[in-house]
Amino acid sequence: MSNRRAFTLIEIISTATIIILIMSTVFYVYFSARSTDAGLEAMEQYYQLCSKLEMNLKRDLRGAISFNENQPGRYELEVMTLVPKGGVVNKKIIYIKSADNKIIERIVEGKVEKYDFTKLIKDNEFVFNIYR
Repeated sequence: MSNRRAFTLIEIISTATIIILIMSTVFYVYFSARSTDAGLEAMEQYYQLCSKLEMNLKRDLRGAISFNENQPGRYELEVMTLVPKGGVVNKKIIYIKSADNKIIERIVEGKVEKYDFTKLIKDNEFVFNIYR
């Protein structure tokens, strides 16, 4: 009779099953955390873009002399701004929104600032309008 001790097949299978369950749980937690992080990053970009647009729009409306909406989605403002030399200059600022309401362009003296929300919003969550 032999005194060798060895593991039975049942013990090996049950140990492998427990290890597989633990590893699958760890991988699930890891990958769900990564997807949550990507969602938070997109949300952060969305709020940064909104804040920048809101800041520029508030500044432009504070100095606005006139406001026109010649076409739907095209807003023209004549804005009085201070110059570093101590004078005042009038600028024409145009806001144009795309048909799907996901891209806003701000045009100042021929320079275009684009606020692109296409990758950051779903459906029609974002609405841009300027009311009198």
